[in-house]
Amino acid sequence: MPIIRDTINKIKSKSGLVGKIKGVFLDRVSDKKDLELRTRRVCDSYVLILGEMRHRWNQALGKAIKSRKKDDAKHMQQCLKLFDRITDKINHGMAGYSVFCNVHGIDEKSLASALENDLRIAEDIDALRSEMTQAIVKINAGKFAGVKSQCKKFSKQLEGIEKKFSERKKYFK
Repeated sequence: MPIIRDTINKIKSKSGLVGKIKGVFLDRVSDKKDLELRTRRVCDSYVLILGEMRHRWNQALGKAIKSRKKDDAKHMQQCLKLFDRITDKINHGMAGYSVFCNVHGIDEKSLASALENDLRIAEDIDALRSEMTQAIVKINAGKFAGVKSQCKKFSKQLEGIEKKFSERKKYFK
């Protein structure tokens, strides 16, 4: 499995959420069912971290509402809707198919591509979390300058994460 080994070597050099993926996939996989369960754990990690980020963003939204920043609050609410849509998609999959992680019949090249896709998703979530944490600190300090533009940027990042997650289904058929 040289293709997968190259992918695993890339994952080994990462940290953050990518480290969680590393912990899930670098142990020896005994069979396809085991791999399917591990894939589900990766998706659960996405949902957990996105849920934590959503909660913190919702708290910052409360600060904006208390500060009577209605325009900023409106844009912040749009990000919350994206969080909800993405976590629902990850939890339930499209058309009821759970997380696009059916590994029966997957070949080595597709599995390596799926792992690389998961790596990109994890890197995007880590980047979003870092930037969002900085924005939340400013909002909690009562500094609302640039919130609208940050919300637009966060929305694009969230949509990118959603798109990459949707691409998983082409690997797990």
